[in-house]
Amino acid sequence: MLAELIESFNFDYKKLSFRIPVIVIFLVFLIRTQMYIPVFENHSTFWSNLPKTYPDRQIAYAIAGGVLFNENFVDESLKLLTDGENAPIKNTTLYFNLATVNMSRNNFEKVEYYSKKGLEIDSNNSKLYVKWAISKLKMMDTAGSIEKYGKAIEKNSKNTEALSNLSLIYMMKKDVPNAIKYLEISIAVDKSNSNNFNNLGVCYFNSGNKQKAEEAWLEAVKNPKLNNDAYNNLIMFYTKSNISKSLELANELSKRGGKLKPELRKALYGN
Repeated sequence: MLAELIESFNFDYKKLSFRIPVIVIFLVFLIRTQMYIPVFENHSTFWSNLPKTYPDRQIAYAIAGGVLFNENFVDESLKLLTDGENAPIKNTTLYFNLATVNMSRNNFEKVEYYSKKGLEIDSNNSKLYVKWAISKLKMMDTAGSIEKYGKAIEKNSKNTEALSNLSLIYMMKKDVPNAIKYLEISIAVDKSNSNNFNNLGVCYFNSGNKQKAEEAWLEAVKNPKLNNDAYNNLIMFYTKSNISKSLELANELSKRGGKLKPELRKALYGN
């Protein structure tokens, strides 16, 4: 029944931005409320009318506002989401979406405010702690950001966004042991992020462990998605010990549509 309902909307969900997971929100909405949803030929009309149909439910405003935001109607999205604050049946997704929209406007005090509001409803929401942590860092509160990322990881030890972002803060602070610690935890959860392997290579190289740096960069360049920085780091690494390998990688980088840094081009080709 649920699958038939979704198919009947004729909605290409694969093209939807993942900034706000509207489809997931919508499915949860259907399952939890067990509502009968009439089928409309125009799904956009249905979603935009959700708050009118269910004015007492914050999730209705969250869905409609999320759709508008993903279609780049930021002002309209913010107004609708803000209106949803008055709905009596609370839901954390509304505050997550409010934090997301305000983040797109660089209004980080609002991001912090709405993250807190959402956590009042669900104190275990790891993603809201990530939003809060980002706002703290943007407001130059590095210690506060580290604390909130720690909370996010405490609530969900597999939150790779929190793990990766925290490692970047430690890299910025030149705290290599902690940067390596959180990069390795993040990689253990998800090996698909080549940026983590590249950053791990940088950390190991800076700490003097060239073998582990090489291993990390080799993993980064294996990724189907091109990581230009990892290629350049690995090519630089080999220029001092294996020039033929550097040339091989430079050729591979070119074939994949990447760009060699000018200083490396000069070192390899003399121009």
